[in-house]
Amino acid sequence: MAYLNEEIAEKRQASRALLLHTLGDQTWAYAAAAVVGGIGLLASVIALVECVGAVRKGLAWTSAAWGIVILLVTSCAVVHRLIVA
Repeated sequence: MAYLNEEIAEKRQASRALLLHTLGDQTWAYAAAAVVGGIGLLASVIALVECVGAVRKGLAWTSAAWGIVILLVTSCAVVHRLIVA
């Protein structure tokens, strides 16, 4: 198991080095952050839809409502950060 984790870490380090060499010091970071952020926002929208469905069905509505609040606040924070930056 440790060998597999070390191999994955080496591959990640090599891909980071390649991106850094190819795109420059900051461009790769912005591109990677945009991809990860986009995936995160998409996952948050999907989770938000599932939470709203759970609230409508009455299934664990307190947990679903709490999830909705957290997802909305964090999504707004991400969008605000993108606008400000």
